[in-house]
Amino acid sequence: GSYTAPTVSSNTTVTITATSVADTTKSATAKLTVAPMTQPPVALELLFPPTNANEPYYADVQKYLLNNSLITGVNFWLEWASADLGPSSNPQYDFTSFDAEIAPWIAAGKKINIIVWAVSDTPVNNSTPQYVWDNLGSSNITSCGGEKIPNYFNSAFQLPYQAFMQQVIKHYGSNGSIGYIRIGLGRGG
Repeated sequence: GSYTAPTVSSNTTVTITATSVADTTKSATAKLTVAPMTQPPVALELLFPPTNANEPYYADVQKYLLNNSLITGVNFWLEWASADLGPSSNPQYDFTSFDAEIAPWIAAGKKINIIVWAVSDTPVNNSTPQYVWDNLGSSNITSCGGEKIPNYFNSAFQLPYQAFMQQVIKHYGSNGSIGYIRIGLGRGG
């Protein structure tokens, strides 16, 4: 036979009786506990939301997603050049702009996942700081599909990027609102 448990809101003991089809005077019973069906909570991560009021869908994201309890985490890209102002700047590393982008989401209780971009997906490649391009020189820069790509293996790229990675970890590593930090190397992080 087959048994379909009832829908219950709390643990409920039920008695099942099975009666023989061949001899209806023969039967047996069993007790079992039926537990309520629990569904895992729905949780979504938002990928790269617009952070500027002039960007498409910014108002919609603010209205429908920022305080939506189903959105538990948000992925943001941090472009290297946006926070590394170069060795002649004081301070060299400034995360103020990125901190402002993620602040509303942190205030709304969301986990922030940071994806660091060293090379962007644009022909200009504004993710690599200009001082790195200058130090690499033209012999360590190539073009791929019209996009400017640095020589990742040259120390003029590696050393400043390693220093930047250390600063990202130092700045965000102990922040309880940060879910993870992913350090990217190739195009688009």
